[in-house]
Amino acid sequence: MLKELLPTCTAMPGVVRLIHHLHANGIPVAVATGTHKRHFALKTQNHREMFSLMHHVVTGDDLEVKAGNHRLIFSLLL
Repeated sequence: MLKELLPTCTAMPGVVRLIHHLHANGIPVAVATGTHKRHFALKTQNHREMFSLMHHVVTGDDLEVKAGNHRLIFSLLL
């Protein structure tokens, strides 16, 4: 079911424009999510161009996060 639903995720209104604006002005953008890489890839497969502008992506199954503390996701981006 997830394989069918996740690829249909759409960007919220204004997000693509915002990401492009931040990127064009040299402002780093990152993503922190509790979602595992395989699900993140499914969710974002139709938005690869936008996510290519991200400086860093941390997912719930990254090694530092797997250690157990999901609050670490956000501190890893700093």
